[in-house]
Amino acid sequence: MKRLLILLATFPLLFVSALTSADEFKVAVSETSREFFPDIIEVVSEAYERAGHTVEFMDLPGVRAGVMLGKGEIDGDVMRLANFRDTVPSAIPVEVTLTTLNIVAVVKKDSGITKNEDLVGKKIAAVRGVEVQKVVASQLNAPVTVQADFAASMKMIESGRMDFTVATTEIAEQFVGTGMALTILDEPVLQIPFYTWVSSSNADLVPDLEAALNELKAEGRF
Repeated sequence: MKRLLILLATFPLLFVSALTSADEFKVAVSETSREFFPDIIEVVSEAYERAGHTVEFMDLPGVRAGVMLGKGEIDGDVMRLANFRDTVPSAIPVEVTLTTLNIVAVVKKDSGITKNEDLVGKKIAAVRGVEVQKVVASQLNAPVTVQADFAASMKMIESGRMDFTVATTEIAEQFVGTGMALTILDEPVLQIPFYTWVSSSNADLVPDLEAALNELKAEGRF
């Protein structure tokens, strides 16, 4: 009888421990997301919590995160373009738009480039791991030179070594606002939604995350 009581007392602790372990998900987050979209990271974290799970954000470069997600080594990615499946076919989107980004071109002042059509065939400074820049480069037949970050790209454009880069309006305005000899073209090059994504082994998470994100959106959180 004593042995049975000890077993019954221990069982809830074992159950809670197993449940906690099973409910923790590893989700990739990029340096760009950390810097420019902290509110989105917070929203995704709360969506996991409302769905009854905990999340551990892992700081990973975009390319590495995609490879790890495809192999099932991580459980999700906090925010990626709607065409992320072109890069990682097994990835599954939670189709609640986190934000729709206007992707704009940034060029040197007095470069003579005044509209998107002028960008065809011009040299683009692209940031390692920023997939949308590859999409734009392909559409515009633009030769790509990869830079470490957006700051390096903007300096290359200002110096005249590169013709343009593309970024969200928010990122572009931050650099133009510092007084660099740069300007933003009026019309967006691309408008594209971002979703949070999960690995194929976590497909059962999608309905719960979708419901939680829709609740947060209705509350005006994003």
